[in-house]
Amino acid sequence: MTIMVALYARVSTRDQTEDNQLIRLRQVALARGYDIVGEYADCASGADARRPALDRLRRDAKAGKFSRILATKLDRLARSTVNLADLVADLDRWHVGLELLDQPIDTTTPTGRLTTVILGAVAEFERELIRDRTRDGLARAVAEGKTLGRPKRALSDYQADKIRAILADEPDISMRALSARMEGISRTRLAELIKEEGLR
Repeated sequence: MTIMVALYARVSTRDQTEDNQLIRLRQVALARGYDIVGEYADCASGADARRPALDRLRRDAKAGKFSRILATKLDRLARSTVNLADLVADLDRWHVGLELLDQPIDTTTPTGRLTTVILGAVAEFERELIRDRTRDGLARAVAEGKTLGRPKRALSDYQADKIRAILADEPDISMRALSARMEGISRTRLAELIKEEGLR
């Protein structure tokens, strides 16, 4: 009996592509004699429980459109233990198995389900470590007197010349009117820059 499978891939940012994951999944499905009935791909954080493609995958799994899901790694599906446990419980209730290419997991067995939850906990733990390291790094930077965030915008030569020309023609121009003519710079920030550069 041919096993009907769905392929799931996820990337975190727009400059990544899910194609590499899908190519591998197609190759494995073909090698195992599976019949691919759907491909689902998201560009979203693994911490997000709600994702367009994952939501469709769940709906189709519940509708019985396939009996297995193939993904490359556990963290493609979830980075939260709670989200992972919910997904595995739903799939089990709908009689849909989960196979991962890079981790020996088969959720049709009790051992596979336990391994899935443990790996999910590890993924979440790694995420917490990264968050903690980021917080520690920011705190250290502040303690060292470093400025965080984007650097303050300075006027370009063109902008400074434009302001000088406007002020020469209209010395009493209001900051609101001047800001309207200097696109992309707020009135407050423009006032700061003019003062910093001694233009008025």
